[in-house]
Amino acid sequence: MHGRLSLTLRLLRPPPGSVARGSDRLEAALMVGLAVLAVVLVPLACWLGARTGEQQVALAQQQARELRTTTATTVDAADHEAAVDPGIRAVDVVTATWTWAGEVHRGRVVADAGAPAGTHVDIWVDSEGNRSAPPIPVADAATAGPSVAVFTWVSAMMLAGTGVAIGTGVLNRRRDEQWTRALAGLLGDAPAR
Repeated sequence: MHGRLSLTLRLLRPPPGSVARGSDRLEAALMVGLAVLAVVLVPLACWLGARTGEQQVALAQQQARELRTTTATTVDAADHEAAVDPGIRAVDVVTATWTWAGEVHRGRVVADAGAPAGTHVDIWVDSEGNRSAPPIPVADAATAGPSVAVFTWVSAMMLAGTGVAIGTGVLNRRRDEQWTRALAGLLGDAPAR
């Protein structure tokens, strides 16, 4: 690796009389740029991941404070049949009612398949008694930060790497065309053997 790095750095600024072509220097600059970008993106991705983690943990803590469980009673029977495989939990969406702060609410809830009307189902509600998704567990929220950091860095590097690969491919094609023209000019119209 050290030899390739020193070769790349020499191609960026070749000594006088060097046979390095402009395309070689451009390719070396692309490689150095990719390496610098990889290093620069690490703190940026970490910062972005830390901010995301903080926001997600704060949201999870807010939801834990504000959301509560209550019991809803199904109005309709869950029509779908239970699953044949006992390892699979079959569910159905049915209408249910629940009381929160003395007010009756009505909405759709998930109940086990085949459950009769009048089945009790635990649901999450907000401070006004409106149906809500379950709160985000704090442990899950904490994993959002590192996930965002890794995803950001990998995505940016894949995008930059693709750009470098395309640039290298274009440079290689140009070099091949230059070689073909130079050989054709050198050989002229000589018959092939």
